[in-house]
Amino acid sequence: MTVLLLVVGTAAWSIGLVITRPLARLTEAARTVAEGDLSVDLPVAGRDEVSYLTGVFNGMVA
Repeated sequence: MTVLLLVVGTAAWSIGLVITRPLARLTEAARTVAEGDLSVDLPVAGRDEVSYLTGVFNGMVA
């Protein structure tokens, strides 16, 4: 039972990082743009909603 909890906990933590890291990068880029720096260019990796949003963000500041 303990091993199962460790495996599930590790998997949940890993999935959480996959979701939150791109959003954190996008948030930081938005702060940079809000300060007036329009030279931000984020890499677009993947074909999910966050990747689409990142591409649109790049288009806005280009």
